[in-house]
Amino acid sequence: MPEGPENNPMSAAQSTPAREPFEVPRGRFAVMTAAGAVVAVGIAYGGAFAFGGGSSEARSAALVVSGAAVVGFGPALLRVGAEYWGLVVLVSGMVRAALCYAGASIAMTNNEELLRRPLFLAVMAAAVLMLMVETAGAVWLLGEVDRKKNEFKARLMNKTGTTTASGPEPVPMEHA
Repeated sequence: MPEGPENNPMSAAQSTPAREPFEVPRGRFAVMTAAGAVVAVGIAYGGAFAFGGGSSEARSAALVVSGAAVVGFGPALLRVGAEYWGLVVLVSGMVRAALCYAGASIAMTNNEELLRRPLFLAVMAAAVLMLMVETAGAVWLLGEVDRKKNEFKARLMNKTGTTTASGPEPVPMEHA
């Protein structure tokens, strides 16, 4: 019989990629990110007025924040295991903050009439808000995944008769 993956059951099993049984609910994260982005754009727009700017600063701040908010959906789109997903959330938050800063700098470079303080404060306040929302969401979702893993392990231990984390219950020895 010829050797090949179709004739060797071990090869077929090894070629199948392992799927993580406990995935992060990325859809819920996307909804939280979208809600946080909408609120952050509102904070940027209103914050520019609150910090002493006018309508041009408010529009620029809202535009910068809405453009940078797109990066926040990266963790919802990427297929990363739960053990590294929190790191992806952190990196996307850092990239978004850098894009907010760069966007505000570019807006001021292209329009010298914009007031520096209201624009930067509004954009950074919105970036911090988005970071807080997505970090809280990620912690909550990862805690949920961890809880499901622990429940699964507990059910598995009950099925196999294992009652301790280190293995089966010790059996008392009889004295000879």
